[in-house]
Amino acid sequence: MSKFWISLAIGIFCILAWLGGRQEAAASNGWPSVPGVVTAMEISESRSNDGTRTTHAKVTYTYSVNGKSYQGDRVKVESMTDPSEAERYPKGTPVKVFYDPAHPEAAVLEQGGAGLLFWGIVGFSCLIYSAWVLFQRFSSRRKSPVAAVP
Repeated sequence: MSKFWISLAIGIFCILAWLGGRQEAAASNGWPSVPGVVTAMEISESRSNDGTRTTHAKVTYTYSVNGKSYQGDRVKVESMTDPSEAERYPKGTPVKVFYDPAHPEAAVLEQGGAGLLFWGIVGFSCLIYSAWVLFQRFSSRRKSPVAAVP
């Protein structure tokens, strides 16, 4: 039964993370903007033990809100930046930064987005697995042993 509780907890956590990301992505459509500048754009590649290559990208930018300086690193609300997106923001590029007026340290270069879709997929998968485990447990209880025929 521990598989059920573990997958249920992970599923709920991931669904909540996904919903929070979707909410922030939708809210970013109404965020005000200020001018900013890209201070760094890095694309790096890593290789796992099995030889698989993964490309990572990071865009860093600075901006000011009400006289206070901030530094951001999100292109979209999604947590990962695709390398093809990062290439549009070379170092020194002037950008329009959209920031959350309630929390100016939260900012993006592109409004909207789907939120953290990966978390939604993982969350729903865990919930489906939890339901399957629960179904298996109850269906095995309903099976009655076959009486031996003399």
